[in-house]
Amino acid sequence: MKIGFIGAGKVGKAFGVYLVKHGHALTGYYSLSTESAKEAASLTNSGYYSQTQLLVRTSDLIFVTTPDSVIEKVANQISKVYSDEDLEGKASPLQGKTFVHMSGAHSSECLEALHQKGAEVASLHPIQSIADVETAVEQLKTSVFSIEGTPGAVETLKELLEQMQNTYFTIKSEQKILYHMAACTVSNYLVTLVDAGLSMYESIGIDREIGYKALYPLIRGTVENLKHMDTKEALTGPIARGDINTVKAHLDAVNDRRLEDFYRYLGQATVQIAKQKSQADSSRLGKLEELLNDEVKS
Repeated sequence: MKIGFIGAGKVGKAFGVYLVKHGHALTGYYSLSTESAKEAASLTNSGYYSQTQLLVRTSDLIFVTTPDSVIEKVANQISKVYSDEDLEGKASPLQGKTFVHMSGAHSSECLEALHQKGAEVASLHPIQSIADVETAVEQLKTSVFSIEGTPGAVETLKELLEQMQNTYFTIKSEQKILYHMAACTVSNYLVTLVDAGLSMYESIGIDREIGYKALYPLIRGTVENLKHMDTKEALTGPIARGDINTVKAHLDAVNDRRLEDFYRYLGQATVQIAKQKSQADSSRLGKLEELLNDEVKS
């Protein structure tokens, strides 16, 4: 199977290198930036293309790894080369080809113009934060992927991931945005949580850098627990213990209304997790729920 890439950013380069490491040969890359395409080609021992259509013509599986905002535009531009009038009574040159984008937020529907011309289409997304190519290639070894798209494309991607020994799951097109929301909640809002904790430290005179060094082992330990436990079992702290006095002391101590609202909302959600624990004290958790639901003090 001949594999090409339209787009030579971090995702395209990292996944291309990952494919090559697993024995797949690439036809090469097309990019608006010739320099990026040449760099990606060098990393993957493949070629670079000056025209999208040349890459499409020589590839069976084409990954569209452009910025999300132009994926549909790229699909439409490729599709328009093959007008309905020119194809009348003829097989489309796109039949037998598979186009895949790697956006977490968008479904394969943004490749519909290509599907209309006979191509199989899909989205493939590694649940991973890609910061740089070298690190990402290592991270992809343990990444779980989501797949959604037309049946033929889904089967092609399943075979590819199974060969590379990656775990995957399939979703429907209409489920893609909630899937992405879940990943953003865990990845992005973890950063927000850390920032809130650092702000609390700063409010009592603890330097932000020292505060981060203090909190990081706690973060790492919690994440390690989550590797082996369900959320309800990994939960620790005053809410998990039903410690009403400590939670009340927290609320009394905070003097920033924004942080108090933040703490209350997360506390309410945490009570619901604590209720699932096998030894949960329903009476104490009920009182905690009432305390956290009280209106913000004036």
